[in-house]
Amino acid sequence: MKFSVLVLACLLGTALTIDEGNDLDISTNTSAMEDVFLRSEDVHSNSMDAIMKTMSVANAVEVLQKSNLATPALMQASNMALGRQSNLRKQPKGYGGLDSARKLLNDMIFEAMSKYDAEIAKCTDYYSKQCAALNTARGQIAAANYVAANSRTLILVSQSTISRCEVDIPTKKAGPCGASQKVRQ
Repeated sequence: MKFSVLVLACLLGTALTIDEGNDLDISTNTSAMEDVFLRSEDVHSNSMDAIMKTMSVANAVEVLQKSNLATPALMQASNMALGRQSNLRKQPKGYGGLDSARKLLNDMIFEAMSKYDAEIAKCTDYYSKQCAALNTARGQIAAANYVAANSRTLILVSQSTISRCEVDIPTKKAGPCGASQKVRQ
């Protein structure tokens, strides 16, 4: 959600700078986009810190129960971590039963973090491609504006020549005395 708002703001900012006649330097726009991108990483870090401040084992178990990742083995391990024993089997003495639960939780955390990192990489790639496309579009618009300005110049020169000829042709046909002369063939 925050990323889509960021991309939308980037697009709106670009549209506004294009309407202003391309007065801004492209390197300035690129550095501004980099600042926004780095700020989004800071926002992400702050969000993760805020989540971790309120996280407890009970909250984590509740989140797991609501998710589609809850397996019987995971629920058994979470119940053991909370001190609730709901199984009828006798657990090994000491901490022998916790090793498998710890391994399972560590594997799940690793998998979740791997998927999270992959999504961050995908979003970063998309964002950088969109910024590059915006810079390319800006360049193409500047080139089109240049061609249009040159075309307008040529049109004005041609209109001036036409107007001058419209005045000169009748006076040349009239001759030096004002009488019209026939053109010899």
